[in-house]
Amino acid sequence: MAYLQLENGRKLYYEEEGAGQPVVFIHGWKATADVYAEPSRLLTQAGNYRCIRYDHCGHKRSDAPESPATLQTLAQDLHSLIIALQLEKPILVGWSMGGMTVQEYIRHYGSCHLDRVVFVDIGPRSLGGEDWPLGKWGGTYSLPDLEEEYALAKADFKAFLHNYYLKSQRGYAERSPEAQQQIVAERTRDYNLRVMADLWYAFNLRDHRDVLPNIACPAAVFHAEILPACSPAVADYYDKQITAPHRVVCFTGCSHALITEDPQRFASELLDFFNS
Repeated sequence: MAYLQLENGRKLYYEEEGAGQPVVFIHGWKATADVYAEPSRLLTQAGNYRCIRYDHCGHKRSDAPESPATLQTLAQDLHSLIIALQLEKPILVGWSMGGMTVQEYIRHYGSCHLDRVVFVDIGPRSLGGEDWPLGKWGGTYSLPDLEEEYALAKADFKAFLHNYYLKSQRGYAERSPEAQQQIVAERTRDYNLRVMADLWYAFNLRDHRDVLPNIACPAAVFHAEILPACSPAVADYYDKQITAPHRVVCFTGCSHALITEDPQRFASELLDFFNS
């Protein structure tokens, strides 16, 4: 457990274990580095890997920026981590918003210096439209929808999170109102809610379709079967757009939380990809 002090003065919390090929795990929105604890342990046991995981800004143990957080903020933080820890040819594994962070990183810093990348259950674009019928909620998610959610998130984040979980979290709607309130309370504790709202808006607004053909290192796309953020059609889009060597893997029986639902398979699929 350690803190990296960035040039802007913010501190970024990170953990690392093992030695060898660096693997940087980037978590999703409203998660922490802890989501990767078991896959990181399994990878260090299985091979020569230096596993690094960290909290995004405003998430639990990492400082919040004073200005609004954006995906570029997250990409810059990732770049600073790679430089500060002197990671040569790192592998980047990004889940959900973490996958968007990796795509934003590639937009700004390229991928020739990366060994490979893994996008875990996230599409390159969230908003739907005539030119993108594969957006969230069956392609119906619009800019007015995002603006309405952002306004609610800034005014009453807990109400916003409750609405989001009703649509997206496996088993949440079936719980009692008291249990739902407890979940929301637990998952807003120690997070900077201003940063959470800003990042929600930022990563749902972003479009990384133009990044995919420019990926110059091997890539993998892992997607869920149940309530996926990356549907089979989006996975097929990745398959057609990424020209570098790549693979697409469906986690049958898993939801968006596939990393914690089946960490052993997640680690196994990573190792298979790393060794291919």
